Amino acid sequence: MSEIMERLRTDHANFRRLLELVDHEIGLFRQAERPDYLLLRAIIEYFEDYPAQCHHPVEDLVYLKLKARAPETAARIADLEAEHDKESQRLQTFSELIHRVMLDRIIPRETVIGAAQAFILHVRTHLEMEEAHFFSVAEENLADEDWRTIDREISERLDPLFHSISLDQIEGLRDHILDSYHEGP
Repeated sequence: MSEIMERLRTDHANFRRLLELVDHEIGLFRQAERPDYLLLRAIIEYFEDYPAQCHHPVEDLVYLKLKARAPETAARIADLEAEHDKESQRLQTFSELIHRVMLDRIIPRETVIGAAQAFILHVRTHLEMEEAHFFSVAEENLADEDWRTIDREISERLDPLFHSISLDQIEGLRDHILDSYHEGP
């Protein structure tokens, strides 16, 4: 597997971990408990920045190479740009609602929960589609020179949240956060 595909798969794993945290916090909100709004804001800000600035552009470069190398195969893959736009729209809706709740605006609980669930479901479904269809097709069809060309074109910007933390540390942090909710204040 190319380093590029490894990076994309690592990003996906990290995105899933963050979605689990959002899901947990929204579960608290659903039960009329107070979620960690600062954690939700931090996760939202991460999703507003890193995927759009670093992850999606890499996928776009891979897709362009795939389109040049195997156009018929690339045509069978979902429109990644449209999917990323939908993700951004759902995130924006969720973000605005969380912001309004944090300002003590009265928002129907189900509206916030629905926006969170729409965002989470879209991202999870999108990640599954990319991994099942896009990534494997790219790996099967792109040549070493294609990967080298993509590598020269991508940003060297590292994931601001996960680049200096190991997966075990992420799991430990997540467990610590979840444990703190079970123990209470």
